[in-house]
Amino acid sequence: MRFRKYIFWLHLLAGLIAGIVVAIMSFTGVLIAFEEEILEWIDRDVRHVTVPDNGAARLPVDEVLARAVLNVSGRQATALTIFNDSEQAWILRFGREGGVYVDPFTGMTREMQSQAAHGFLHVMVTWHRWLGMSGDGRDVGRALTGACNLAFLFLVISGFYLWFPRRWTQKTLRPLLWFVGKSRGRARDWNWHNVIGFWNAPVLFVLVATAAVISYPWASNLVYRLAGEEPPPARRGPSGGAPAVEIARPDPEAEPWSLEDQLRWVHDAFPLWEEVTLRLPDLEDEERTVIGATHVSVKEARQWPRFSSTTVSVDPYRGEILSVNGFADFSPGRKARLWMRFLHTGEAFGIWGKAIAAAASFASLFLVWTGFALSWRRFFGKRGGRKTGSVRVTSRKPDKI
Repeated sequence: MRFRKYIFWLHLLAGLIAGIVVAIMSFTGVLIAFEEEILEWIDRDVRHVTVPDNGAARLPVDEVLARAVLNVSGRQATALTIFNDSEQAWILRFGREGGVYVDPFTGMTREMQSQAAHGFLHVMVTWHRWLGMSGDGRDVGRALTGACNLAFLFLVISGFYLWFPRRWTQKTLRPLLWFVGKSRGRARDWNWHNVIGFWNAPVLFVLVATAAVISYPWASNLVYRLAGEEPPPARRGPSGGAPAVEIARPDPEAEPWSLEDQLRWVHDAFPLWEEVTLRLPDLEDEERTVIGATHVSVKEARQWPRFSSTTVSVDPYRGEILSVNGFADFSPGRKARLWMRFLHTGEAFGIWGKAIAAAASFASLFLVWTGFALSWRRFFGKRGGRKTGSVRVTSRKPDKI
């Protein structure tokens, strides 16, 4: 069993070296898992609008946008999200600087009440990715979290190997599969470490392996190569993978179709739409002869995968849809890479996926704690065997944590 002994000591060493960083990433991962739901709950009073009793229709998109931009003068609007629910306020976004809610019936804006929470969660994200470092220090933080994440991957795999008992009996499996209520001290920590590790190993493996793909270009490129593709260069252009589309102005005097008309074409093409996000055009230079197409990101009801969206490029002068890029249009490598991204956060399976990811991240905190406790008792605790609860612990089992 010399190989098992080597694996055990490597497991212990990796845990001692990476344990603190793993705990930080796990703790922050729990906090940011439900970021979207937390922010929406805080904004529950300003996210909804009152539909007029007289049945009046909402204002045209162009007029809503003009009024909203006037109310937030001084901030550069970059996108407008429109919902198919008439009681849902629209969202005018300012890049990474947040946004405001817009009443589509009046064009009035309301500030988000979740700004403070958003700032706190952003800090948690910086700790999760870069250990709270900023500027040039982010490269150091990224290197540390990436290396510790790889160590965590080894801990998950080696821990599953070490979990297997030498003899498969009911007596040996009981403390490995379920909690022993009367155990204390080292026996309790050993029991908790094995039980929590076993039941969370599959989810933790997915979370940690996908984190490696996100952290390292070589791991991301490996996903494409395994799919038989050459890794693509850094992606640019609109969200969803659609390439930037430039079109020539048909006539110097030509006026573009209204945003209302352009969105109507999109709605007609996607009758099951739930929300659309309009990337606002750059209007600083209205005399350009070459301009960008209007890009709209569409999310539909019952779409699969749940995280997917479709990017539509619209010619604002000729009144036609130029391109449609959805998940089905991506290459196998690109599809796999997207799945990696959203499996890591649990978003791939909606609220239940997030709950499972958050629970596994929380469980890993106990793995770190019990692992440190067992290591402390191994190096500084009393030697010799003794009974603690229903599990006998002796110093003659060096390959069990």
